[in-house]
Amino acid sequence: MATTVRAFTASPAGLSRVSLRRSPRSVLVRAAAEAEKRLQSPIVLPSGGDLKPKGLGDVVGMKGPAAEINNGRIAMVSVVTAVLGEITSGKSVGEQLAEQPVLVLMVITFITYASLMPIMLGSNTGEAFGPLTPWVEKINGRAAMMGLTSLILIEAIKGSALL
Repeated sequence: MATTVRAFTASPAGLSRVSLRRSPRSVLVRAAAEAEKRLQSPIVLPSGGDLKPKGLGDVVGMKGPAAEINNGRIAMVSVVTAVLGEITSGKSVGEQLAEQPVLVLMVITFITYASLMPIMLGSNTGEAFGPLTPWVEKINGRAAMMGLTSLILIEAIKGSALL
């Protein structure tokens, strides 16, 4: 049984009405196939990146971009707050962590969420934001990871706060 499908098409001259005699199944299948094809093909940016959404496994896996970015951002925030906490309270990183474990976990969760969502939604993480390039962020994150590790090790050996 064939039915009449009415549709409107857009053109520079305006909207025009089109009537087609087709079975509704073939129209739906074709529309679904076209929509699926559009979702699978990434949007390629002029910089060469794409905006294709990624799954959690693609993002946090060994070859994914999130591990180093996320850990670097957490280390950058942690080293600043640990040093400021030592200066203001005179307590070591371990003592600060023991006093506020819920706050620390909340900050880590927030940074992780804020780091993962743009990557999973397909934003181009390879573009610079003024002087802040992805390379600079990685170098600063690596330095912060080494600094935080060194601070914790020195405090463990010394037995008290460093500053």
